[in-house]
Amino acid sequence: MIRKDFIMLKQPSLMYRVVSFLIALCLVTPIFLWIPAKTNPYALIILFFLIAGLNWLLQRIMFPKLLRELEKYPAHWQWFILGLSFFAGLWLSLNIPLAVPPIERIPYLPPLFIRFTYRLFSAAGLGFVILLLSVSLAGIRTDIRHYDSRQFSFVKYFIFIILIWGLYLLALYPGMMSADSLVQWEQVLTGNYNDHHPVFHTLTIWLVTRIALTPTSVAIAQILFLGFVTAQWLAFFENIRVPQSVIWISAVLFTLSPVNGTMVNTLWKDVPYSTSILALSLLLSKIVFSNGNWLQTWKSKYY
Repeated sequence: MIRKDFIMLKQPSLMYRVVSFLIALCLVTPIFLWIPAKTNPYALIILFFLIAGLNWLLQRIMFPKLLRELEKYPAHWQWFILGLSFFAGLWLSLNIPLAVPPIERIPYLPPLFIRFTYRLFSAAGLGFVILLLSVSLAGIRTDIRHYDSRQFSFVKYFIFIILIWGLYLLALYPGMMSADSLVQWEQVLTGNYNDHHPVFHTLTIWLVTRIALTPTSVAIAQILFLGFVTAQWLAFFENIRVPQSVIWISAVLFTLSPVNGTMVNTLWKDVPYSTSILALSLLLSKIVFSNGNWLQTWKSKYY
């Protein structure tokens, strides 16, 4: 088990201070490596204050909450959560296209050392952020048996989303298509299907285009599908008492994002598949946050 003196603020242990300092260093160093060498004297001063400030923040605010939540789990689960968070941070640091700082900016360090340090510290920093968010969210519990009393709370978000993505569709009319999209479109037109692309998705395109044989039909279906799932997520956040300001800021950022606005209007199988995963995550979140009570509601029968 994590030692009790880890959460004692008046007399924190030496390991507590060391771990806090290392995490602060991991969070700041990837930024520091981007600073040109000629500004390093000033950068070192800024780096010192950043690490000191983060160290204080970690010891006084973040660590106490994090360790109190971790102590609710058995020892083997604590190590599993820590290991999984670091692995997730490592995976993200290797798979997200993070640009490595230009080697010439730090001429006094070997290039291999710079690359290794940048990836390692980025992995540790991302891992800590993932750990903090996951453990904090896991500690939230609420009873959503009253969810049905606000069953139409998603409508306002849904209308907002489809209006914005509808504007994207007008700008990209009749929709966006790539080489893969054209292959599936050809199969819909000829009726000759193959498994080069998922036949189920190609048949879904055929079904949607019975309304109108145009890519716009598929784009509208994707907007409605993703918009509905996103609105349900935002309504779920409202139900677990996330502040309205946070929900609407998230809704605006998610909806106005050019990535989402263009992708939802692109005839790709990735869109409905990722939306389905998002919907499945919502169902699992409702089950977990309600301690299983959501399964007793009438809505769960239809999902």
